[in-house]
Amino acid sequence: MTRSILFPIVMVLVFSLVLFLFWQWRARFRRIRIFTKRELIASDLLFAAALVPVAMPFLFYFFSGRFHPIPVFSAWYSFFYVAFLFGIFSLFFYGLLRGVMGVVRRLRGTRTYVYRFRNSAEMASLLLFLFLYVNFLITQGQDAEISEHTVSIPQFETSWSGFRILHISDLHIGPVVHRDYLHRIARQINEVNADMLVVTGDIIDHDMRYAPLVQKFFSELKKFPLGTYAIMGNHDMIESPEPLQKALAQSGVTVLLNQMRSIEYKGSSFFLVGLDYPSLREHMLGSRSEVTQNYFRRATVGLSKKDKKVVLNHHPTDFYFLQSQDVQLVLSGHTHGGQLEFSRRHNSLSLVGLFHPFYKGWYRGKSGESLLYVNSGLGHWFPVRINCPAEITVIEWK
Repeated sequence: MTRSILFPIVMVLVFSLVLFLFWQWRARFRRIRIFTKRELIASDLLFAAALVPVAMPFLFYFFSGRFHPIPVFSAWYSFFYVAFLFGIFSLFFYGLLRGVMGVVRRLRGTRTYVYRFRNSAEMASLLLFLFLYVNFLITQGQDAEISEHTVSIPQFETSWSGFRILHISDLHIGPVVHRDYLHRIARQINEVNADMLVVTGDIIDHDMRYAPLVQKFFSELKKFPLGTYAIMGNHDMIESPEPLQKALAQSGVTVLLNQMRSIEYKGSSFFLVGLDYPSLREHMLGSRSEVTQNYFRRATVGLSKKDKKVVLNHHPTDFYFLQSQDVQLVLSGHTHGGQLEFSRRHNSLSLVGLFHPFYKGWYRGKSGESLLYVNSGLGHWFPVRINCPAEITVIEWK
Protein backbone atom coordinates (compact mmCIF):
# COMPACT_ATOMS: atom_id res chain seq x y z
CA MET A 1 0.00 0.00 0.00
CA THR A 2 1.49 3.32 -1.08
CA ARG A 3 2.04 6.17 1.36
CA SER A 4 -0.48 8.42 -0.43
CA ILE A 5 -3.22 5.83 0.23
CA LEU A 6 -2.12 4.75 3.72
CA PHE A 7 -1.92 8.26 5.14
CA PRO A 8 -5.57 9.30 4.53
CA ILE A 9 -6.79 5.97 5.93
CA VAL A 10 -4.75 6.55 9.11
CA MET A 11 -6.09 10.11 9.32
CA VAL A 12 -9.69 8.89 9.11
CA LEU A 13 -9.08 6.44 11.96
CA VAL A 14 -7.27 8.98 14.15
CA PHE A 15 -9.85 11.72 13.76
CA SER A 16 -12.72 9.28 14.17
CA LEU A 17 -11.17 8.08 17.44
CA VAL A 18 -10.63 11.64 18.69
CA LEU A 19 -14.20 12.66 17.93
CA PHE A 20 -15.59 9.46 19.44
CA LEU A 21 -13.66 9.94 22.71
CA PHE A 22 -14.72 13.58 22.90
CA TRP A 23 -18.39 12.73 22.44
CA GLN A 24 -18.21 9.89 24.97
CA TRP A 25 -16.66 12.22 27.51
CA ARG A 26 -19.47 14.68 26.90
CA ALA A 27 -22.11 11.95 27.24
CA ARG A 28 -20.64 10.70 30.53
CA PHE A 29 -20.47 14.22 31.93
CA ARG A 30 -24.10 14.81 31.02
CA ARG A 31 -25.21 11.68 32.93
CA ILE A 32 -24.09 13.12 36.27
CA ARG A 33 -27.39 14.03 37.90
CA ILE A 34 -26.25 16.81 40.18
CA PHE A 35 -27.65 19.58 37.96
CA THR A 36 -31.19 20.86 37.67
CA LYS A 37 -33.05 20.61 34.40
CA ARG A 38 -32.57 24.31 33.68
CA GLU A 39 -28.85 24.07 34.38
CA LEU A 40 -28.55 21.15 31.98
CA ILE A 41 -30.43 23.04 29.27
CA ALA A 42 -28.31 26.12 29.85
CA SER A 43 -25.09 24.08 29.61
CA ASP A 44 -26.21 22.53 26.32
CA LEU A 45 -27.04 25.87 24.79
CA LEU A 46 -23.82 27.35 26.14
CA PHE A 47 -21.83 24.48 24.64
CA ALA A 48 -23.47 25.05 21.25
CA ALA A 49 -22.95 28.82 21.43
CA ALA A 50 -19.31 28.42 22.51
CA LEU A 51 -18.51 26.29 19.48
CA VAL A 52 -19.48 29.13 17.15
CA PRO A 53 -16.68 31.60 18.10
CA VAL A 54 -14.27 28.70 18.57
CA ALA A 55 -14.97 26.98 15.24
CA MET A 56 -15.46 29.99 12.99
CA PRO A 57 -11.87 31.30 13.27
CA PHE A 58 -10.58 27.83 12.39
CA LEU A 59 -12.93 27.64 9.41
CA PHE A 60 -11.98 31.14 8.31
CA TYR A 61 -8.26 30.43 8.52
CA PHE A 62 -8.64 27.15 6.65
CA PHE A 63 -10.73 28.68 3.88
CA SER A 64 -8.45 31.71 3.61
CA GLY A 65 -5.31 29.60 3.48
CA ARG A 66 -3.71 31.42 6.44
CA PHE A 67 -3.67 28.53 8.92
CA HIS A 68 -0.80 26.61 7.38
CA PRO A 69 2.55 28.34 8.03
CA ILE A 70 4.18 27.34 4.73
CA PRO A 71 2.82 26.28 1.35
CA VAL A 72 3.13 22.51 1.04
CA PHE A 73 2.30 21.03 -2.35
CA SER A 74 2.22 17.32 -1.55
CA ALA A 75 -0.87 15.13 -1.30
CA TRP A 76 -0.33 13.98 2.29
CA TYR A 77 -0.46 17.59 3.55
CA SER A 78 -3.68 18.15 1.62
CA PHE A 79 -5.22 15.04 3.21
CA PHE A 80 -4.24 16.19 6.71
CA TYR A 81 -5.45 19.73 6.06
CA VAL A 82 -8.88 18.62 4.86
CA ALA A 83 -9.28 16.05 7.64
CA PHE A 84 -8.67 18.73 10.27
CA LEU A 85 -11.06 21.09 8.49
CA PHE A 86 -13.83 18.50 8.42
CA GLY A 87 -13.14 17.60 12.05
CA ILE A 88 -13.75 21.20 13.14
CA PHE A 89 -16.81 21.40 10.91
CA SER A 90 -18.25 18.19 12.41
CA LEU A 91 -17.72 19.50 15.96
CA PHE A 92 -19.53 22.67 15.00
CA PHE A 93 -22.40 20.57 13.60
CA TYR A 94 -22.47 18.50 16.79
CA GLY A 95 -22.70 21.64 18.92
CA LEU A 96 -25.71 22.82 16.96
CA LEU A 97 -27.43 19.47 17.41
CA ARG A 98 -26.77 19.56 21.13
CA GLY A 99 -28.34 23.00 21.29
CA VAL A 100 -31.43 21.65 19.58
CA MET A 101 -31.39 18.71 21.99
CA GLY A 102 -31.55 21.08 24.96
CA VAL A 103 -34.69 22.70 23.56
CA VAL A 104 -36.25 19.29 22.85
CA ARG A 105 -35.46 18.15 26.36
CA ARG A 106 -37.23 21.12 27.85
CA LEU A 107 -40.29 20.54 25.69
CA ARG A 108 -40.47 16.77 26.14
CA GLY A 109 -39.17 16.53 29.71
CA THR A 110 -38.18 12.88 29.31
CA ARG A 111 -34.60 11.86 30.04
CA THR A 112 -34.71 8.63 27.99
CA TYR A 113 -35.78 10.46 24.85
CA VAL A 114 -33.02 13.01 25.30
CA TYR A 115 -30.26 10.41 25.78
CA ARG A 116 -31.47 8.69 22.63
CA PHE A 117 -31.38 12.00 20.75
CA ARG A 118 -27.91 12.79 22.09
CA ASN A 119 -26.54 9.46 20.94
CA SER A 120 -28.08 10.13 17.53
CA ALA A 121 -26.39 13.54 17.44
CA GLU A 122 -23.02 11.96 18.20
CA MET A 123 -23.47 9.34 15.50
CA ALA A 124 -24.74 11.89 12.96
CA SER A 125 -21.71 14.12 13.53
CA LEU A 126 -19.31 11.20 13.18
CA LEU A 127 -21.04 10.03 10.00
CA LEU A 128 -20.91 13.58 8.64
CA PHE A 129 -17.15 13.69 9.15
CA LEU A 130 -16.63 10.29 7.54
CA PHE A 131 -18.91 11.13 4.60
CA LEU A 132 -17.18 14.44 3.87
CA TYR A 133 -13.69 12.98 4.11
CA VAL A 134 -14.41 9.87 2.06
CA ASN A 135 -16.08 12.06 -0.58
CA PHE A 136 -12.90 14.19 -0.69
CA LEU A 137 -10.70 11.11 -1.12
CA ILE A 138 -12.90 9.78 -3.92
CA THR A 139 -13.01 13.17 -5.65
CA GLN A 140 -9.23 13.59 -5.48
CA GLY A 141 -8.71 10.10 -6.83
CA GLN A 142 -10.89 10.60 -9.90
CA ASP A 143 -9.94 12.14 -13.22
CA ALA A 144 -11.89 15.13 -14.45
CA GLU A 145 -14.81 14.53 -16.78
CA ILE A 146 -14.07 15.61 -20.35
CA SER A 147 -17.32 16.99 -21.78
CA GLU A 148 -17.33 17.57 -25.54
CA HIS A 149 -19.88 19.82 -27.25
CA THR A 150 -20.52 20.93 -30.80
CA VAL A 151 -21.96 24.37 -31.36
CA SER A 152 -23.38 26.12 -34.41
CA ILE A 153 -23.01 29.91 -34.41
CA PRO A 154 -24.52 31.56 -37.51
CA GLN A 155 -22.12 34.53 -37.39
CA PHE A 156 -19.15 32.20 -37.91
CA GLU A 157 -18.46 31.12 -41.49
CA THR A 158 -18.29 27.48 -42.52
CA SER A 159 -14.50 27.77 -42.55
CA TRP A 160 -14.63 27.63 -38.75
CA SER A 161 -15.95 24.07 -38.86
CA GLY A 162 -13.68 21.86 -36.76
CA PHE A 163 -12.27 24.70 -34.64
CA ARG A 164 -11.91 23.52 -31.03
CA ILE A 165 -11.62 25.49 -27.78
CA LEU A 166 -10.55 23.73 -24.58
CA HIS A 167 -12.11 25.48 -21.57
CA ILE A 168 -11.11 25.00 -17.92
CA SER A 169 -11.92 27.05 -14.84
CA ASP A 170 -11.70 27.36 -11.05
CA LEU A 171 -8.62 25.29 -10.28
CA HIS A 172 -8.33 26.87 -6.79
CA ILE A 173 -4.70 25.84 -6.50
CA GLY A 174 -3.83 25.84 -2.80
CA PRO A 175 -3.72 23.54 0.23
CA VAL A 176 -6.80 21.57 -0.84
CA VAL A 177 -5.74 21.03 -4.47
CA HIS A 178 -2.39 19.25 -4.39
CA ARG A 179 0.26 18.71 -7.04
CA ASP A 180 -0.54 15.02 -7.67
CA TYR A 181 -4.09 15.94 -8.65
CA LEU A 182 -2.86 18.78 -10.85
CA HIS A 183 -0.39 16.44 -12.57
CA ARG A 184 -3.25 14.11 -13.53
CA ILE A 185 -5.30 17.06 -14.81
CA ALA A 186 -2.35 18.25 -16.90
CA ARG A 187 -2.02 14.78 -18.41
CA GLN A 188 -5.71 14.78 -19.36
CA ILE A 189 -5.50 18.24 -20.93
CA ASN A 190 -2.45 17.26 -22.96
CA GLU A 191 -4.35 14.32 -24.42
CA VAL A 192 -7.10 16.57 -25.81
CA ASN A 193 -6.86 17.77 -29.40
CA ALA A 194 -7.75 21.49 -29.41
CA ASP A 195 -6.67 24.71 -31.12
CA MET A 196 -6.54 26.88 -28.02
CA LEU A 197 -6.95 26.75 -24.25
CA VAL A 198 -8.86 29.31 -22.16
CA VAL A 199 -8.99 29.57 -18.35
CA THR A 200 -11.85 31.56 -16.83
CA GLY A 201 -10.53 32.58 -13.43
CA ASP A 202 -10.07 31.41 -9.83
CA ILE A 203 -6.77 29.84 -10.79
CA ILE A 204 -5.41 30.15 -7.27
CA ASP A 205 -7.25 29.84 -3.97
CA HIS A 206 -5.90 33.32 -3.09
CA ASP A 207 -2.70 32.32 -1.21
CA MET A 208 -0.05 33.72 -3.55
CA ARG A 209 2.60 31.51 -1.98
CA TYR A 210 1.19 28.82 -4.27
CA ALA A 211 2.10 30.81 -7.41
CA PRO A 212 5.11 28.49 -8.08
CA LEU A 213 2.71 25.53 -8.20
CA VAL A 214 0.57 27.46 -10.69
CA GLN A 215 3.62 28.02 -12.86
CA LYS A 216 4.59 24.35 -12.64
CA PHE A 217 1.09 23.21 -13.64
CA PHE A 218 0.83 25.42 -16.73
CA SER A 219 4.42 24.65 -17.72
CA GLU A 220 3.42 20.98 -17.91
CA LEU A 221 0.73 21.76 -20.49
CA LYS A 222 1.47 21.44 -24.17
CA LYS A 223 1.60 24.47 -26.44
CA PHE A 224 -1.70 24.95 -28.22
CA PRO A 225 -1.55 26.20 -31.84
CA LEU A 226 -3.49 29.40 -31.15
CA GLY A 227 -2.27 29.94 -27.59
CA THR A 228 -3.40 29.73 -23.97
CA TYR A 229 -5.37 32.60 -22.46
CA ALA A 230 -6.52 33.31 -18.91
CA ILE A 231 -8.49 35.86 -16.90
CA MET A 232 -8.75 36.57 -13.18
CA GLY A 233 -11.56 35.45 -10.84
CA ASN A 234 -12.68 36.67 -7.43
CA HIS A 235 -10.31 34.35 -5.52
CA ASP A 236 -7.39 35.59 -7.62
CA MET A 237 -8.10 39.14 -6.43
CA ILE A 238 -8.21 38.54 -2.65
CA GLU A 239 -4.49 39.22 -2.47
CA SER A 240 -2.50 41.22 -4.99
CA PRO A 241 -2.73 39.18 -8.23
CA GLU A 242 0.70 40.25 -9.50
CA PRO A 243 2.58 37.07 -8.37
CA LEU A 244 -0.09 34.93 -10.06
CA GLN A 245 -0.02 36.95 -13.27
CA LYS A 246 3.77 36.77 -13.33
CA ALA A 247 3.71 32.99 -12.84
CA LEU A 248 1.21 32.61 -15.69
CA ALA A 249 3.26 34.80 -18.03
CA GLN A 250 6.43 32.83 -17.25
CA SER A 251 4.64 29.60 -18.16
CA GLY A 252 3.50 30.93 -21.54
CA VAL A 253 -0.07 31.96 -20.65
CA THR A 254 -1.46 35.23 -22.00
CA VAL A 255 -3.42 37.01 -19.25
CA LEU A 256 -6.17 39.25 -20.63
CA LEU A 257 -6.98 42.15 -18.31
CA ASN A 258 -9.81 43.97 -20.09
CA GLN A 259 -8.01 43.28 -23.35
CA MET A 260 -8.74 41.52 -26.60
CA ARG A 261 -6.78 39.44 -29.09
CA SER A 262 -7.54 38.63 -32.70
CA ILE A 263 -7.70 34.86 -33.24
CA GLU A 264 -6.95 33.81 -36.83
CA TYR A 265 -8.18 30.50 -38.22
CA LYS A 266 -8.24 29.42 -41.88
CA GLY A 267 -8.39 32.97 -43.20
CA SER A 268 -11.10 34.14 -40.78
CA SER A 269 -10.89 35.73 -37.36
CA PHE A 270 -12.76 36.60 -34.20
CA PHE A 271 -11.88 38.76 -31.21
CA LEU A 272 -11.20 37.02 -27.90
CA VAL A 273 -12.15 39.47 -25.12
CA GLY A 274 -10.90 38.83 -21.58
CA LEU A 275 -12.54 40.70 -18.71
CA ASP A 276 -10.77 41.27 -15.41
CA TYR A 277 -12.51 40.71 -12.07
CA PRO A 278 -13.22 43.90 -10.08
CA SER A 279 -11.01 44.49 -7.05
CA LEU A 280 -12.42 45.41 -3.65
CA ARG A 281 -11.54 49.05 -4.23
CA GLU A 282 -13.40 49.06 -7.54
CA HIS A 283 -16.38 47.41 -5.86
CA MET A 284 -16.69 50.52 -3.73
CA LEU A 285 -17.10 52.66 -6.86
CA GLY A 286 -20.15 50.70 -7.99
CA SER A 287 -21.70 47.25 -8.10
CA ARG A 288 -19.65 44.39 -9.48
CA SER A 289 -21.94 44.18 -12.51
CA GLU A 290 -21.56 47.89 -13.28
CA VAL A 291 -17.78 47.67 -13.03
CA THR A 292 -17.76 44.66 -15.38
CA GLN A 293 -19.88 46.54 -17.90
CA ASN A 294 -17.34 49.35 -17.89
CA TYR A 295 -14.59 46.78 -18.31
CA PHE A 296 -16.31 45.38 -21.39
CA ARG A 297 -16.79 48.79 -22.98
CA ARG A 298 -13.15 49.61 -22.34
CA ALA A 299 -11.90 46.30 -23.76
CA THR A 300 -13.95 46.48 -26.96
CA VAL A 301 -13.23 50.06 -28.00
CA GLY A 302 -12.97 50.15 -31.78
CA LEU A 303 -15.00 47.00 -32.43
CA SER A 304 -18.20 47.12 -34.47
CA LYS A 305 -21.37 45.07 -34.16
CA LYS A 306 -20.26 42.97 -37.13
CA ASP A 307 -17.06 41.85 -35.44
CA LYS A 308 -17.29 38.35 -34.02
CA LYS A 309 -16.61 38.20 -30.26
CA VAL A 310 -15.94 35.41 -27.76
CA VAL A 311 -15.81 36.73 -24.19
CA LEU A 312 -14.03 35.23 -21.20
CA ASN A 313 -15.73 36.42 -18.00
CA HIS A 314 -15.53 34.73 -14.62
CA HIS A 315 -18.99 35.53 -13.20
CA PRO A 316 -21.81 34.05 -15.32
CA THR A 317 -24.46 36.48 -14.05
CA ASP A 318 -22.93 39.14 -16.31
CA PHE A 319 -24.53 37.28 -19.20
CA TYR A 320 -27.62 39.42 -18.55
CA PHE A 321 -25.58 42.34 -19.90
CA LEU A 322 -23.29 40.60 -22.37
CA GLN A 323 -26.10 38.97 -24.34
CA SER A 324 -27.17 42.43 -25.48
CA GLN A 325 -23.69 43.43 -26.67
CA ASP A 326 -23.49 41.49 -29.96
CA VAL A 327 -21.41 38.77 -28.31
CA GLN A 328 -21.64 35.32 -29.87
CA LEU A 329 -20.20 33.21 -27.05
CA VAL A 330 -19.42 33.80 -23.36
CA LEU A 331 -17.32 31.34 -21.36
CA SER A 332 -17.56 31.50 -17.54
CA GLY A 333 -16.99 29.57 -14.32
CA HIS A 334 -17.32 30.67 -10.68
CA THR A 335 -20.21 28.39 -9.58
CA HIS A 336 -18.35 25.02 -9.76
CA GLY A 337 -21.53 23.61 -11.29
CA GLY A 338 -23.12 23.74 -7.84
CA GLN A 339 -20.80 20.97 -6.51
CA LEU A 340 -23.86 19.34 -4.89
CA GLU A 341 -26.24 18.02 -7.54
CA PHE A 342 -29.13 15.74 -6.66
CA SER A 343 -30.12 15.10 -10.25
CA ARG A 344 -28.13 14.72 -13.47
CA ARG A 345 -30.83 16.63 -15.34
CA HIS A 346 -29.69 20.07 -16.48
CA ASN A 347 -30.40 22.83 -13.93
CA SER A 348 -32.48 20.73 -11.57
CA LEU A 349 -32.29 19.98 -7.83
CA SER A 350 -29.22 22.11 -7.11
CA LEU A 351 -28.90 24.43 -4.13
CA VAL A 352 -26.71 26.84 -6.12
CA GLY A 353 -29.45 27.05 -8.75
CA LEU A 354 -31.57 28.90 -6.18
CA PHE A 355 -29.08 31.80 -6.16
CA HIS A 356 -27.45 31.70 -9.61
CA PRO A 357 -29.63 31.81 -12.73
CA PHE A 358 -26.69 30.53 -14.80
CA TYR A 359 -24.62 27.98 -12.94
CA LYS A 360 -23.86 24.97 -15.15
CA GLY A 361 -23.74 24.12 -18.83
CA TRP A 362 -25.37 25.92 -21.77
CA TYR A 363 -27.65 28.95 -21.77
CA ARG A 364 -29.02 30.97 -24.68
CA GLY A 365 -29.70 34.71 -24.61
CA LYS A 366 -33.16 36.18 -25.03
CA SER A 367 -32.49 37.14 -28.64
CA GLY A 368 -31.17 33.66 -29.38
CA GLU A 369 -27.93 35.03 -30.85
CA SER A 370 -25.70 34.76 -27.74
CA LEU A 371 -24.59 31.60 -25.98
CA LEU A 372 -23.13 31.11 -22.50
CA TYR A 373 -21.27 28.08 -21.21
CA VAL A 374 -20.55 27.72 -17.48
CA ASN A 375 -17.76 25.29 -16.66
CA SER A 376 -18.09 23.21 -13.45
CA GLY A 377 -14.46 23.83 -12.50
CA LEU A 378 -11.53 21.60 -11.65
CA GLY A 379 -11.00 22.57 -8.01
CA HIS A 380 -12.99 23.79 -5.04
CA TRP A 381 -12.72 25.94 -1.92
CA PHE A 382 -14.89 23.48 0.04
CA PRO A 383 -13.69 20.03 -1.06
CA VAL A 384 -16.96 18.16 -1.55
CA ARG A 385 -18.60 17.19 -4.84
CA ILE A 386 -21.75 15.11 -5.23
CA ASN A 387 -22.95 14.12 -8.69
CA CYS A 388 -20.97 17.06 -10.11
CA PRO A 389 -17.50 15.96 -11.25
CA ALA A 390 -14.64 18.28 -12.09
CA GLU A 391 -14.86 19.28 -15.74
CA ILE A 392 -12.68 19.84 -18.78
CA THR A 393 -14.80 21.29 -21.59
CA VAL A 394 -14.13 20.97 -25.31
CA ILE A 395 -16.29 23.11 -27.63
CA GLU A 396 -16.13 22.43 -31.37
CA TRP A 397 -17.58 24.64 -34.10
CA LYS A 398 -19.62 22.84 -36.73
